[in-house]
Amino acid sequence: MVLQLPAKLIPRQSDVRETSNIGLTPNITDFSSSTHNHSNSAGGGTVAHGDLTSIGTNTHAQVDTHIADATKHYLEAAIDHTAITNIGTNTHAQIDSHLAGTDQTEVNAFNSHTAADAYETIYTVTAGKSFFITNIILSMINTTGIQMTLATGATAAEVDIMAFVVDAGINPTESINLDTPLKINAETRLSFGGNPAANDQVTIALIGYE
Repeated sequence: MVLQLPAKLIPRQSDVRETSNIGLTPNITDFSSSTHNHSNSAGGGTVAHGDLTSIGTNTHAQVDTHIADATKHYLEAAIDHTAITNIGTNTHAQIDSHLAGTDQTEVNAFNSHTAADAYETIYTVTAGKSFFITNIILSMINTTGIQMTLATGATAAEVDIMAFVVDAGINPTESINLDTPLKINAETRLSFGGNPAANDQVTIALIGYE
């Protein structure tokens, strides 16, 4: 009896697995067509930040340092008015007080002048404040017509800053409104003088605010 054996089988390449060096770490050099995910370091390995493309010029450590720097990042509530440039000389509290009118005190100062050539004190500006004169009122009794002056400075060292010509008449009153308030510095003595005739009397009133 003759047995017929099948023809010799020749294995194809697709049926063969490569088993050499299978225990070593693979070296993949081209990811151009790869969908490999590196997010799982245990399964896919990690990629250093410095090896990525389009990463900018700062390292992760520099980015972290910048984000953690409290001098560069503020909450709105933490912004300090005094740390801002070009804020002028007044604080927010002073500005609020000014807008509310609580930083101003109305001033009505007056005095009468009867002595020839002597300067009579009208008002001394409060320390730490300025006096803004907005209105000057002159009241006369039986004046024959004289010139009066408003002055600043200590007694016997007065400096005239404004002159008024008082017309002759019986009990005339003149009101001078200043479109631009006249500013008088802190602690300045204000006085007025002139040379009224006998029985003449001139009263001056300075109206404004500090």
